[in-house]
Amino acid sequence: MSPPPGRPQADTFQIQHIVERVLRGEVRIPPFQRNFRWSTDDVLDLLDSVYRGFPIGTLLLWKKPAEAAGLDLGPVHIDADAYTDALWVVDGQQRLTSLVAVLACPAHVLPANHMFEVFFDLSRKEQTSGPHARSGRFIRRPHDGPVPPAWLPMGAIIRPDTLDDWIDTHLFDKELRKQARLVSTTFREYEVPAYIVTTPDEQVVITMFDRTNNTGRRLEKAEIFNALHAKGETPADLRGLAAGLAALTFGDIDPKWLLKTLFALRNKDVTQIQAKRFRDLRAEDLRGALSDTERALERTIVFLRRDAGIPHIALLPYRFPLLVLARFFHAHASPRPRSRALLARWVWAGAITGEHRAERIPYVRQALKTIDDDEEGSVQRLIAMVSWNPPWAGAAIDLSHFRFGTAESRLHLSALAALHPLHLDTATALDVGTLLTAHRGAAVQHLAPPDSFDAFDPRAADSDRFRTHLANRVIHPPLAEGCLLSRFVAANDSTLRSHGFDAPAIEAIRAGNLAAMLTAREGFLQTHVQRYLDRRARWAEARRKSLQTIVGIEIEGDHVQ
Repeated sequence: MSPPPGRPQADTFQIQHIVERVLRGEVRIPPFQRNFRWSTDDVLDLLDSVYRGFPIGTLLLWKKPAEAAGLDLGPVHIDADAYTDALWVVDGQQRLTSLVAVLACPAHVLPANHMFEVFFDLSRKEQTSGPHARSGRFIRRPHDGPVPPAWLPMGAIIRPDTLDDWIDTHLFDKELRKQARLVSTTFREYEVPAYIVTTPDEQVVITMFDRTNNTGRRLEKAEIFNALHAKGETPADLRGLAAGLAALTFGDIDPKWLLKTLFALRNKDVTQIQAKRFRDLRAEDLRGALSDTERALERTIVFLRRDAGIPHIALLPYRFPLLVLARFFHAHASPRPRSRALLARWVWAGAITGEHRAERIPYVRQALKTIDDDEEGSVQRLIAMVSWNPPWAGAAIDLSHFRFGTAESRLHLSALAALHPLHLDTATALDVGTLLTAHRGAAVQHLAPPDSFDAFDPRAADSDRFRTHLANRVIHPPLAEGCLLSRFVAANDSTLRSHGFDAPAIEAIRAGNLAAMLTAREGFLQTHVQRYLDRRARWAEARRKSLQTIVGIEIEGDHVQ
């Protein structure tokens, strides 16, 4: 019996050899938008596990071609040749980044007190228990003062000649010299298990990744796509930029907004864009501008999906935040969680209050000028430009004039999408982003077509106001045959609840009473939409800076929201 298709091959790599292969460009850690997330303690724990011989997990690699490219891995830059059988890291990015950055980056390349500048304290006695047993001998550079002579730099241990030079310069004690070489051997010869996938079927690889990557927050589909397909190519023009972003299935971004974003990243006045200024860019400047714009918008898309909960550009009420967010993520590729949380609230508050219409030129210019090298200062200045008072002020939200594509209706659709609607046939969750990409406005359908009200229920004659109401709209792919309303009548309760039917609405649709169903659904949706938008903006909650900035000391991962 032959093995199932796509079964990976088991292998092992000594750390020395896999680091060397990474530095040659044979192993590619793709530039997808899940930035390095580990803290200093995570890195120290990894090193301590290798030193003690503990398992550090299995790598998942996909063998496929890779083009010649300049690669950045943490602080390490690699000019890689093309390979027909490169190994792309699908799972294990954090571990490989840490190992390569610590073991292969010369100290003079690292900024002062960088998390990857790690030493092994040869003079410290072994600890087998207690709170510091996990990483007691691995230490970052002190904030002030010289490095003690018995601190072995981990960046010197991977190459024997480099290690010998350091030992000859710093160590005269025979036992310490012996111990330094033992540390080097332990790391160079430590074997990391790996599975190598050779199948051409990317869905098999995605499935493997999805089933093994069950710690922390899962990657977005856009991130997995980039992990598998990123080639480091630079778009040649706006059409190439649009095509690259379309692969993220967030929807098409109008070329006008792509051009505005490019100008925003180049500190140009986006309110006075002239085509001539775009054409006059030198070829090398244009390539750099397009590449910067692509990376910034990719980060923006991941942020909008993950942090702001907006699965598709069709649900983004105004396009103006694209400019501001892209400029922010261009300046701050990996912002603190606190900054991301506040930016998500800024997106929603500005959309709900309508301040992101950005029809006023001074407002546009001021918002873009708030972004500078100060991450948290930029965020604070942005949120200060938005009103933090909900526009409904106790009144019921008006859902009676739904029109796909308007800012108000996009807000209401986002609340519908947040119910995680189920497919009528399979009862599986709909991917709203994919659905909107495939069907656009046709993905938002009339529950009962306006001309069918009377035919379905004679009692609905007094319900003309529902013909354009959100209560008469559902998110669902078009059906090949059959009446959508009839299919909802036959659906089970859990499917109906996922589309915004509460108990009275379910009872009414079962009884064939369209007027009562629409009235009940109206009441439920008014409450749901308003509460959803309130949760997103969190009007009254604190909007302060992170604890790290306020207290003035380093706090690993300020997750306070």
